[in-house]
Amino acid sequence: MNRILFFADASNLHTQRWVREIADRGYDCVVLTRRPAEVPGASDVIAVRPGSDGAGWFLALPEVQRLARRLSPQWLHGHYVTSYGLWAAACSLGAQVPRVLTAWGSDILVTPRAPGLRGGAMAALVGWSLRRARLITADSQDMLAEIRRYGVTGRCEEVLWGADTDRFRPGKPAADFEIASLRNWEANYNIDTVLRAFARLRAVRPQANATLHLLGGGPDEAALKALAASWRCRRNRYASWGERVRRP
Repeated sequence: MNRILFFADASNLHTQRWVREIADRGYDCVVLTRRPAEVPGASDVIAVRPGSDGAGWFLALPEVQRLARRLSPQWLHGHYVTSYGLWAAACSLGAQVPRVLTAWGSDILVTPRAPGLRGGAMAALVGWSLRRARLITADSQDMLAEIRRYGVTGRCEEVLWGADTDRFRPGKPAADFEIASLRNWEANYNIDTVLRAFARLRAVRPQANATLHLLGGGPDEAALKALAASWRCRRNRYASWGERVRRP
């Protein structure tokens, strides 16, 4: 059976669903991780230097490389370029064992753009890792465009996370104009911009009787609710906070 060696956060739902899907297609999946957790479908989950300290990613490299040689996979797949992508890129098992890197967002659009020496160092690391991959995936064309700026030679493909169609199915269309945002309520996702844009929509097209559903959750909850309240959102069916929906 062909083996794929994943380098990824085992506790993350995206990792778990990705591995489960690949395992369902008949591959032996092993996960190397700093955040061990049960991963459905994986034949093994191996913890390497658990934690989140920055130096740990580099200090773990000798052990990661030894494990990769011992496990003898046919593919290496690193998720999140600035961390597990480094591990995948640093494992050289010959041309017959290609590397796949999957970018998640901030690893391409935020961290390498940080000001000063840290941003420059991370941009160099990201470029080095990406250029060693035969296949690179991301979930948007703007991310792929940014990835290509690093001079990559590997194939770049857009792979969307998708939705659990057993749970989320098209229903009867709403009578009015309904908008839903599923992102976490933290600065990186610009939920305040969504609220401001929605305020403009309500002002320009009040006849739409629009409702904005913010279905995330996170540290900016109080600030976002205050922002919505300043526009009397509740009274006008402007915004509603729902129970967090777990996305695939």
